[in-house]
Amino acid sequence: VDMFPVHFSSRMLDDTCAALSLIDVEGLTSRDEASEQLARQIPSQAERNFILSNLVRTKAGWKWRINLPVISDHVSNIRGYPEGTTPSDTPTLFAYGGNSDYMTPERLEEARRLFPNA
Repeated sequence: VDMFPVHFSSRMLDDTCAALSLIDVEGLTSRDEASEQLARQIPSQAERNFILSNLVRTKAGWKWRINLPVISDHVSNIRGYPEGTTPSDTPTLFAYGGNSDYMTPERLEEARRLFPNA
């Protein structure tokens, strides 16, 4: 799972989906071309590389590995986390970068409440 168990109010995912929807996937000749198309909306090359790992070349051309229309339509649910979630005893590992702006002390506290065996 690649989502922290808290609600994110950030519109970053909404903005990313909107930017990906602007890419002319059918007309692409390379992943670099897709990166160039995203550069204005997503200035970080590292972020673009990560996002574009979901862009795959097939015999018919380029396509998204993810179902972008469904993700875009349900982004408010994806960046949320169900209220009233019962804690889980499942052994859990939270991995995040030391410079992550997603990880805050409050979010880590909530994650530890929900996953006490983390």
